[in-house]
Amino acid sequence: MADALLSVSLQVLFDRLASPELINFIRAQKLTHELLTNFKRKLLVVHKALNDAEMKQFSDPLVKDWLVQVKDLVYHAEDLLDEIATDALRSQIEAADSQDTGTHRAWNWKKVSAWVKAPFANQSMESRVKGLITLLENIAQEKVELGLKEGEDEKLPPRSPSTSLVDESFVYGRNEIKEEMVKWLLSDKENATGNNIDVMFIMGMGGGGKTTLAQLLYNHDRVKQQFHLKAWICVSTEFFLIEEVTKSILKEIGSETKSDDTLNLLQLKLKESVGNKKFLLVLDDVWDMKSLDWDGLRIPLLAAAEGSKIVVTSRSETAAKIMRAVRSHHLGTLSPEDSWSLFTKLAFPNGDSSAYPQLEPIGREIVDKCQGLPLAVKALGSLLYSKADKREWEDILNSKTWHSQTDHEILPSLRSSYQHLSPPVKRCFAYCSIFPKDHEFDKKKLILLWMAEGLLHAGQSDERMEEVGESYFNELVAKSFFQKSITKESRFVMHDLIHDLAQHISGEFYHFRHFNSDDDRMVVFQKFEAVGEAKHLRTFLDEKKYPYFGFYTLSKRVLQNILPKFKSLRVLSLLPESICCLCNLQTMILSKCWSLLELPSKMGKLINLRYLDISGVISLKEIPNDIDQLKSLQQLPYVIVSQKSGFRIEGLREFPEIRGILKISIMENVVCVMDALQANMKDKRYLDELSLNWDRMISNHVIQSGAIDDILNKLQPHPNLKKLSIVSYPGVTFPNWLGDPSFLNLGSLELSGCENCSTLPPLGQLPFLWEFSSLLRPSFPSLQTLSFSFMDNWEIWLCCAGRHGEFPRLQKIFMWSCRKLTGELPIHLPSLKELDLKICPQLLVPTLNVPAAHRLHLKRQTCGFTALQISQIEISDVSQLKQLPVVPHNLSITKCDSVESLLEEEILQTNMYGLEICDRSFSRSPSKVGLSSTLTLLSIFNCTKMDLLLPELFRCHHPVLERLWINGGIYDNSLPLSFSILDTFPSLTEFKIDGLEGLEKLCISISEGDPTSLSKLKIRRCPNLRIVLEVLFHGEGLPSNLRELEILGCKQLTSQMDWDLQRLTFLTEFTIAGGCEDAELFPKECLLPSSLTSLNIVKLANLKFLDSKGLQQLTSLVKLWIMDCPELQSLTGSVHRHLISLKETRIHECPRLQSLTEVGLHHLTSLEILNIHKCPKLQYLTKERLPDSLSYLNVCECTSLEQRCQFEKGPEWHIISHIPKIVINNVLF
Repeated sequence: MADALLSVSLQVLFDRLASPELINFIRAQKLTHELLTNFKRKLLVVHKALNDAEMKQFSDPLVKDWLVQVKDLVYHAEDLLDEIATDALRSQIEAADSQDTGTHRAWNWKKVSAWVKAPFANQSMESRVKGLITLLENIAQEKVELGLKEGEDEKLPPRSPSTSLVDESFVYGRNEIKEEMVKWLLSDKENATGNNIDVMFIMGMGGGGKTTLAQLLYNHDRVKQQFHLKAWICVSTEFFLIEEVTKSILKEIGSETKSDDTLNLLQLKLKESVGNKKFLLVLDDVWDMKSLDWDGLRIPLLAAAEGSKIVVTSRSETAAKIMRAVRSHHLGTLSPEDSWSLFTKLAFPNGDSSAYPQLEPIGREIVDKCQGLPLAVKALGSLLYSKADKREWEDILNSKTWHSQTDHEILPSLRSSYQHLSPPVKRCFAYCSIFPKDHEFDKKKLILLWMAEGLLHAGQSDERMEEVGESYFNELVAKSFFQKSITKESRFVMHDLIHDLAQHISGEFYHFRHFNSDDDRMVVFQKFEAVGEAKHLRTFLDEKKYPYFGFYTLSKRVLQNILPKFKSLRVLSLLPESICCLCNLQTMILSKCWSLLELPSKMGKLINLRYLDISGVISLKEIPNDIDQLKSLQQLPYVIVSQKSGFRIEGLREFPEIRGILKISIMENVVCVMDALQANMKDKRYLDELSLNWDRMISNHVIQSGAIDDILNKLQPHPNLKKLSIVSYPGVTFPNWLGDPSFLNLGSLELSGCENCSTLPPLGQLPFLWEFSSLLRPSFPSLQTLSFSFMDNWEIWLCCAGRHGEFPRLQKIFMWSCRKLTGELPIHLPSLKELDLKICPQLLVPTLNVPAAHRLHLKRQTCGFTALQISQIEISDVSQLKQLPVVPHNLSITKCDSVESLLEEEILQTNMYGLEICDRSFSRSPSKVGLSSTLTLLSIFNCTKMDLLLPELFRCHHPVLERLWINGGIYDNSLPLSFSILDTFPSLTEFKIDGLEGLEKLCISISEGDPTSLSKLKIRRCPNLRIVLEVLFHGEGLPSNLRELEILGCKQLTSQMDWDLQRLTFLTEFTIAGGCEDAELFPKECLLPSSLTSLNIVKLANLKFLDSKGLQQLTSLVKLWIMDCPELQSLTGSVHRHLISLKETRIHECPRLQSLTEVGLHHLTSLEILNIHKCPKLQYLTKERLPDSLSYLNVCECTSLEQRCQFEKGPEWHIISHIPKIVINNVLF
């Protein structure tokens, strides 16, 4: 089927060859028009033989080779036409340059890089065309020799017509929707259309079970009783033939017809036959429908009795709109359970899979691949019924083209959908084959790619390319090629079988390559090397594993050795220095290129640029002033406004067609009212979202004169705007238009940091406003989010309660830094889920009725809440908290003076799971600590005088507490801090003390032989802690089932020989950082257990040698980090020889380390990552080639080693050149 696509591509070529632009350019170059006419004539001869070649290629390999030659010719021809277009643009630009003065005259096309040079610099256009004609003549001659005949377009064999009969025992998963539809069919209520007959549509992709569902409805007992007449018509033709359909209906209801009956006679008979009778008509498999045809069928049926119904199955949403369906059902796929039930019914004797335990797991995987498509499940189930050999089932499961086993059923069904697409949409659909399965398509991005590939053609219409692309995309959605993603509302997905169809159609027609950017965001040489020799490469797409990471590093070897070969590339997510020479460039996406400092100064040369996205480029301070020359620009999501040298706001007048999102930053550079007026924001009717942003420092310290208010007034947007943000506006009044009732489409409004404004505009009558950050009036029936921030001069909030409360749908309230605001919050907030109040000292918080709330953040005392369940409450700066406003799952108490009372009075003994106490200085020791019996996490952060709390806390019983974290604070007591695990924390799994100053001794008791759940012990930055492991655990020392041990920044740590870690056979992670002042050799022999998988050695100030004897038993070690050891000189012996599982080694900040040759890095056959930083004296890595398993080598700030590893020159390069990712001083090779 790739050859069907080839035929479509040739048709597009014919259209381009006949275009006025091409003919005019040919004349301007003084070339004969006959040259291209001859080329077109030869091409047509080849085109007519494609259908015959497609049929014969499977039996004759010479014919298949002939088709490959034709495909290659198409690419050459497309490249030639692209180069002609580029040369035409080049002439246009050079002509404009010759009229310019000053710096514009300095533009020199000869200085562009070699790989974007003028297309006909080495060979004339005339000779190129003659070369293609010669090639065509050879192909045409081979056509004759191969016996290929000129034929008609490919036609699929006709589909067997459906009937109304159905075997219900093979139907699963449709009961619910069937009953819903039956209920509608039986309804005699007044018809929605005002007519006696209504239409219901069942839509979905081919093979989805639409016909089966219609059969179930048609044969339902209650439906049979309800209707006097019924007719089942299988349409299944490309065009709706009204005469044939009318005849079929008459035959179904028993009315005679004659061969010479005219359409008029047929319709009169139909009207008479159904008159005053309740009539059910099923039209199965309807494709395209025209309004006139539908009217012709509908009018005689209006004579039927009230309650008559028409059920239509179709793959096209367009037909449903034309037929004015009152109900449309998009039929989904079967559930995994229903799919398995159907499969077992067909694949196993008696439907019993339990008798075949060796086949059942394979069958389940096969069913998963069907993704709920009933036709695929049926076809594969039937195919496998006669196969009992496990290997045969595995072959079908593992085959990449497993659907080919059932071509006679699945592919014809899906191909028929493809055949009903218009020719240009067929190319766009086939292009989607370049994406991997399960790809989530972004509509706008896909249209941009289609456009860049030259797949969109407006023909004689004035439609924009984006509009053409949207109509193509909508056609694919309407005919079920795309379905809405269930994970991202704005994305679309393609069923695996539809994707297989796209690949089956395209074959190897499209030249493309994906590269998968790993999470380390390095685009390596090998990812490009595989396609370095590819001919006519058109598309190179980056499928980001983590799309929110917007920055990537490109290998220098790619720039030097690979990119110059991609002569035909149209889509590339890179930015070469010579970008301004790419006259045909349509899309430039630089979003989140955080290190980008400036854009090319000649951006105005990109006269075909339609989409420029620099959003999130935080380092960019200015954009070129010639951006306003981009007359084709349609989308510009982000603009930086300048006063002098860069882009000025009045330049926006050049973009009347701009659409989508526009964010304008550094608005303080707009100082002239006339400049704002000339931006013509009021005329930008296609703009959906507008954001105006001033620097907050300006807003904070400067109260602007009336000019700034006038500027904002002159920036009034078009009433079509849907979302508006005004951020850090320094004026004193909002513009007059902000409350204008003409803004009926405005759904979201943000007013943030507008500190000088004392009043808000009247916004309460905006009926579709659902997200809002400012408020004066109460009538907001759709409002869901309410946010006020830095409104320091706002004084009064008047709440006017309505019948259903002030905000019946409000879900989130955020109020930050409204220092003068008085009044009180609304009382009844039935939908509120989150409440966050900060720095609002005058605001009253009454008893609130918030039944839906799950998160509250309060910085004031409250009277109480009425709520069903709260997940999280944060309370801070409350002086006398007497009770909790509501029972939360998690509670955070910050800077509250009454914590001791809360503990003593058992206020915290509620069913909570997490408690956090922060930033508190304890004034006395509580008499008891009453915590919830369900508490699993207790965190104490940055509290002073901890010696007043911790001893009492450690004397109480906490039966289910699993995690205890003590972070920061001061312990003013020389007495040891001690507790018994079994008596105090019997369920404790993690104990962490971090930064507790003053603590000198820690004693944790555990009886010998008693089990303990403690698996993680972390002691960090306790500078006074002298005795940790010596008396840490009485008796046998550390618990034997400890899995993670971290001791960091404890300067008084005792000698390593006292630790007795060897007996911890479950220990997998050990970190030692600081302390061990006497340690010159580490680790001592038999110190560490063989179970370790991660070892971090950090800041051992006097460490000189890493002991191979202490490491040789660590055969399970996966990660080894050695960091900040200033005296480390060498790693004695073959340290790494025994580390057979090691995957990652990092050596950082070891300034005296000189060589690693004795380590034996080449023996580490599992090593994947080697990272060496700040080792300036290090010169040698190894005497032999590093292991092939190594995928990443990073050398930074190692002056000597960097020289020896210099790209293709250094003496160490030959031992590292095979590594995919080599980073030398932050440059990827």
